[in-house]
Amino acid sequence: MSNMGAQVTEESHVTTVTAAMSPYAPSGWDRLLMLDCTSGAITVNLPPAAESMPKRFDFKKIDATANTATIMPDGSDTIDGAISRLLTIQWQTFGALAISIGWAVNYSPMLLAADGEVSAIKGVAANDSRLTALPVGYITGMKLTWISVTQVSISTGSARDSANSLNVVLTSADTADVSVAGDRDFAPGVNQWIFVHAIADSAGVNAPRAFLSLSSTAPTLPAGYDKFRRVGVVRAIVASTFLKVSQTGAGRDRRYQYDEERAVVQALAMGGSIVYAPVSLATLVPPTARRCEMIFGFNSQTASNVMSIRPTGSTVLVPAVTINIGLAAPEAINGYMAMDTDTAQSIDYKVTGAASTLDIYVMAYVDEV
Repeated sequence: MSNMGAQVTEESHVTTVTAAMSPYAPSGWDRLLMLDCTSGAITVNLPPAAESMPKRFDFKKIDATANTATIMPDGSDTIDGAISRLLTIQWQTFGALAISIGWAVNYSPMLLAADGEVSAIKGVAANDSRLTALPVGYITGMKLTWISVTQVSISTGSARDSANSLNVVLTSADTADVSVAGDRDFAPGVNQWIFVHAIADSAGVNAPRAFLSLSSTAPTLPAGYDKFRRVGVVRAIVASTFLKVSQTGAGRDRRYQYDEERAVVQALAMGGSIVYAPVSLATLVPPTARRCEMIFGFNSQTASNVMSIRPTGSTVLVPAVTINIGLAAPEAINGYMAMDTDTAQSIDYKVTGAASTLDIYVMAYVDEV
């Protein structure tokens, strides 16, 4: 396709490329290609690298749409070993320098300065907040939404990857389905904590997407992906079936509230120990969580009966969470309590008085991503 429609500024060698001009073949005159994908995706076909040395092109996606720009090398040429380069978010920028074996990515592209002149800037522009290195552990957006018993989605947002080496940016929501082999790295089974990751390709060829793993720290990534950030966790008691949860929270602490029948979220049924005994919450509280919220039902047989709850491992005889009904027996009372948990997700309980019992239901957990 002819490049006659390109908007060229002679002083700066800037070319604005639109979808109507795609596929675009840059000329020797081009230097900075401003890729405007507002009306559709753009493909840029690079010339043979061996014939172009030492030519350098700089690329910048200038629109805020989800449409992508793909930079394609010629023939067997590659871009840092990759068969293409993908720009997916507004202001994403990189430079490509022709060398004998293809194109080498140069991360000091030519960018337009505030006065409209082209100036060499180390890295990306200072005001490109989504492209500069985000703080360690940073995450915003990327909310997990339960879609069905087999599907969860991640909303748009950005986060620093687990190795603190790349910004992972989702410009559109993506869904992972446990019934789809390409969306997971494990065989579905019963009683599994399934960790939800946003995965990315540091080469920029493949767009970030949602992925499921049984590992919170070392998912086995599919081909074409080498970076990840965990953004959530869901429970499958029955194989390939997620318990229904509602997630709230936009920072690192994410709260998950169950939307299930009481019998499904019951951690203790008619507990009657008169000495402290452990209650495992591991079926309903993930190992990455450090706090849970519970509903209790205390069935007292005398007015002096007491129920007590403490973290497992505590030696406190009379902990902060104690309930005494103080009414004529028998009597029952329901209530709410929240407690930090250890990595074993266990708490201790006891009741006083013969035949008094305690029921505990897990209502929610707080996970740190």
